[in-house]
Amino acid sequence: MAQKGIAVVFGVGPALGRSICLRFAKAGHTLVISSRNASKNESIKQEILALGVPCTSLSCDVSDESAVKQLFATTASTYPGQKIDAVVYNPTGFSRGGIMSLTPKGVSDALNITILGYLHVAQGCIPTFLAQGFGTILVTGATAALRGSAMFGAFAASKMGLRGMVQSTAREFHPQNIHVAHIIVDGPIGSSAVQSAPGLRDMPTERFLNPDAIADSYYYLYTQDATAWTHEMDLRTHLEKF
Repeated sequence: MAQKGIAVVFGVGPALGRSICLRFAKAGHTLVISSRNASKNESIKQEILALGVPCTSLSCDVSDESAVKQLFATTASTYPGQKIDAVVYNPTGFSRGGIMSLTPKGVSDALNITILGYLHVAQGCIPTFLAQGFGTILVTGATAALRGSAMFGAFAASKMGLRGMVQSTAREFHPQNIHVAHIIVDGPIGSSAVQSAPGLRDMPTERFLNPDAIADSYYYLYTQDATAWTHEMDLRTHLEKF
């Protein structure tokens, strides 16, 4: 397998994050995977290593600017001379609660993870992308980026804000050959945890988005030629109303 550059994936978990990591690994990319607790990603790391590509798993709280800077510094020192091809931003400050029950801290936590976290990551990788002359940033969005549903005020505020910041990033850095794309995942993602959740456990399997299929779309965005870039892609099952 021809080895490619590095893919750095933030917000790795057992569903979409895992699928994105494996999709890039199968294409030959070195992986740097992160979440708040790297020990939870050990099995994903082993899956990637079994594919014959290098992988480093790191703990990183994206709301902590210094932690994000350290992750990129560790990436550079661990893989000297290897370029970062893509950065995937997948963390989310998911929360549920009516307007009257929301607290300032609850809203702040959602914004810190979703918006400030993205800012820290973008500021951490863009200088490298500018220096090497290329790069891709892929950002996971949600239906809440387009409309605020009842009981999801903080989540909607964070995802709408994230979408706006990603748009601004794209308009500023597309001319410098940095592809920035926002992916709206419209519906629940299939995983054992999600599919067993109250209110979802009786939902037919075909109504859940397949995380591997979503990951294929992420990788397609990464491979796009600069003469035909997609900035925003929305994904849903064929049964989802929109």
